[in-house]
Amino acid sequence: MSIQKIDLALKPHSTNIATNKNINNMKNLKSILVASLLTIGSFMAVLVTSCNPDKCKDIVCVNGGTCLDGTCSCPAGYVGTLCDTKANSFFAGTWSAKEKVNGAAAWGTPYAVIVTADGTDPKTFYFMNYGNYTCTTGTYQVSAMTSNGKDYSISNTACSTNFTGIGSLSTVGSTSTISGTYSATYGTPTTTDNVVIEMTK
Repeated sequence: MSIQKIDLALKPHSTNIATNKNINNMKNLKSILVASLLTIGSFMAVLVTSCNPDKCKDIVCVNGGTCLDGTCSCPAGYVGTLCDTKANSFFAGTWSAKEKVNGAAAWGTPYAVIVTADGTDPKTFYFMNYGNYTCTTGTYQVSAMTSNGKDYSISNTACSTNFTGIGSLSTVGSTSTISGTYSATYGTPTTTDNVVIEMTK
């Protein structure tokens, strides 16, 4: 009788061992499942990254430019793939200018205009003898502004004349052309010239 009692006493203990094993198995299964999900997540992150590479990784924009989706966005006054070119540099040089004044049908006599770029401000450049007006003080300069190296505007006084105007530069092959319009107000009584101008080099 005593032996049977001992056997009966051991049975509940065996049940506890089996229960603990089941719990441990569940914990192990949960750990394996979590590890698997983390592994899959890491793989997907790598896959997505490899499919969407950083297009700006090897691009260095200069002069305050910023890279967006592989392309440099340049501040006013700078152009080029890396924002490494001053906008006013496109206008520099000696140009042959011709004009139609106050609605004239024919072009007037060509004259030379020398354009220089400002050394500090990349947006500013200067037309020397723009309009071919006669000044008692000699050579004069009309300042202009460009943000993109193509379009420009004029609004200043030179040679006792108030100049206002706009224009744009285009290049076909080796020939560059500046086409624009301007008004020049001067003298007493006041005279205003409305001018269409074209310059080539």
